[in-house]
Amino acid sequence: MARRNPNIKKAGAEAEYTAHRLIELKRCAQDPIYFIKNYVKIQHPVKGSIPFTLFPYQEEMIHAFLDNRYTIILSSRQTGKSTVSAAYLLWYAIFNEDKTILIASNKNDNAMEMIYRIRYAYENLPDWIKPGVLDDGWNKHEVGFDNKSRIKSTATSDDSGRGGSISLLFLDEFAFVAPNIQDEFWTSISPTLSTGGSCIMSSTPNGDTNLFAQLWRRAQVDPTSFFPVRVKWNEPPGRDEKWKKEEISRVGERRWLQEYECEFLSSDALLIDSLTLQALQHQFEIEVPKPIFKLNEVNFWEQIESERTYIVGVDPATGSGKDFSVIEVFEFPSLRQVAEYRSNTMSSNELYKKLKIVLSYIERRHATAYFSVENNGVGEGLIALYQADETPPISEFLSDSKDRYGMNTNGRTKIKACMNMKELVERNGMVFNSHMVIKELGTYARFAGSYRAQLGSTDDCISAILIMLRILEEMATYDIEAHNKLYSFEEEEEDIVAY
Repeated sequence: MARRNPNIKKAGAEAEYTAHRLIELKRCAQDPIYFIKNYVKIQHPVKGSIPFTLFPYQEEMIHAFLDNRYTIILSSRQTGKSTVSAAYLLWYAIFNEDKTILIASNKNDNAMEMIYRIRYAYENLPDWIKPGVLDDGWNKHEVGFDNKSRIKSTATSDDSGRGGSISLLFLDEFAFVAPNIQDEFWTSISPTLSTGGSCIMSSTPNGDTNLFAQLWRRAQVDPTSFFPVRVKWNEPPGRDEKWKKEEISRVGERRWLQEYECEFLSSDALLIDSLTLQALQHQFEIEVPKPIFKLNEVNFWEQIESERTYIVGVDPATGSGKDFSVIEVFEFPSLRQVAEYRSNTMSSNELYKKLKIVLSYIERRHATAYFSVENNGVGEGLIALYQADETPPISEFLSDSKDRYGMNTNGRTKIKACMNMKELVERNGMVFNSHMVIKELGTYARFAGSYRAQLGSTDDCISAILIMLRILEEMATYDIEAHNKLYSFEEEEEDIVAY
């Protein structure tokens, strides 16, 4: 019981406060990093009780907790994410009155472990920092203070926290909760956060179709849903390539990729080979290409050069905020990505104006442009604007039918374009400058005989690129360079067989 432990302060017990202590209390209340660095101790497996020295990535996590209502952490194994989170939860409970903090973990033992870390840190605080502990506020599942703040823990279930008023929810290893329980739990807990509660969700990956994977991918596109924080395997000190090789030999390649590289390993067949994706993603981790200029909100990574040819693919959207209208520009025959425009609030009228600006710019630079639009659904509106335009672009509008402008997407044409994209990407026949394209490629998977983005992800940039490749298909019927770009790999395979 709490009364038998000399390190637990009784509820309502007084403490002696000097001027220095009052200043320290104020600093701790204002800054959890200062509080943790100066007063929190953790239990080291070899050294015992030691001060908690925060690493830079752990401070970044705390700043994210402070600055964002919803934070999602994708972390490599054994980076101390649970320890720093426990220290933050203790700070939050001590320096905020009348708060309810709920810890929900994938296992009951893990939930109790979080409470143990919080209790350990509390016991090692100076008495003048500690709040008093309530009579019923000290057990394996709960810590309750006399400032009316409580920290509770539970295993994640479909009704965990239902009906309560939660100030801060911490979800530990959420990806390892059964997918059906993830969905039911999040549905039931969301209303309890609607009055202003915050959420910290933390996990290593465990597959790529569960709710955690969906929320992480959504955070990459829209950080206002959850603010994403990624902790890489080599951020803790002492982890180098030698350590990596030893760990791979111990746990195996697949577990390394999932638990340390934080890859959402798919049970679905991704369009692009995983090794190719890894190489592309690694390249963008080293350096994300920066646009050299913007033209009416269109990002350009390269100047348009005279006498060159450019292919422009357009995938229109409704502009309602659910999906994105995208314009993609590639130089031909290199298929280097030159420009991109992406918006989820753009009407057909506004998108057509953007397209005209891009095409007019290419024309003014004395270059040639071929363009097309997906004519399914929303695209018909864009095509109608082109047909009614008294001064349309002089660039050539390519179509897959003599009777209808644009490119019609169906199962057959989409699969063909996807296969062309796969061959070109895996043979280094395309160069991307957009980080969004790389993200979308990582979640573009086989589904019901075709390809689409996995749940929580987008594929609008890919859709515009597929239109660009459909244009290339049309060009290949009369242009030898376009034909060679698309089909030379088939000839190479035949040569290899003949040899």
